[in-house]
Amino acid sequence: MSEERVRKASRQSSFPRMHISVILLSTIIAASLGACFFLSSKYFFQKTRSFEIWAMGAKNSIPDHILRQEDYTYNMGGETYIELDPESTKVRSSFGLGPGARVQGWPSKGGTYVLRDCVRLELDFLEVDRFKPSRRSDDQEEEDAHCERMRKLGATWWKSDQALAVAELFGAKEKTHLQDPVIIVGWPANGGVWVLTKPRIEAIKMGTGIIKLAKDMEERCHLIKELGGVFYEDPKESPDLDLA
Repeated sequence: MSEERVRKASRQSSFPRMHISVILLSTIIAASLGACFFLSSKYFFQKTRSFEIWAMGAKNSIPDHILRQEDYTYNMGGETYIELDPESTKVRSSFGLGPGARVQGWPSKGGTYVLRDCVRLELDFLEVDRFKPSRRSDDQEEEDAHCERMRKLGATWWKSDQALAVAELFGAKEKTHLQDPVIIVGWPANGGVWVLTKPRIEAIKMGTGIIKLAKDMEERCHLIKELGGVFYEDPKESPDLDLA
């Protein structure tokens, strides 16, 4: 009878050990599968650079109307592509967290122009509403006129909305970002144009943001001059403005 009790006790004590072993084995298998998935996913994300977007929050660097929640990036032929919301090519001006507005235009020659952080003086010059987002004109002549005003403020041209979106997502991560030119333009009432062009890092050190505080175009021109801007009697002579 004592032997039977011993065997029964042995069986009862072995059950918890077996149960623990099964749980431990399942945990190891799950962890292994998870690690494999993570490594393969990390490789894929790094290859497409989407991992950096979601991990670093770079998605917030461009307006919500450009990227939808389900948008993603992928590589093709060595270039990074982004699936865009079709509505993004219809939004002329938009507002985000920072000061000013982001303004875009689509010339008849193709591609797109963009100006960022446009404040009151610049929006008035562009004839863009300061408080309401605006949409691209259905009249191409009117849109070209809008693009011409943008060029007068030093707008940057991109070959496509795709190229612009990729640059806005990843540009700040590139080593050359701080060397990108910052172009600030002023149009005096008596003619000609004042242009200040500096690498971004130098513009930051100089505090060129003070120009954004100008109350009118004349004061803006004065500040550009004070910071070392160049005056062109014929605006088309400026190599930094797309006016030719």
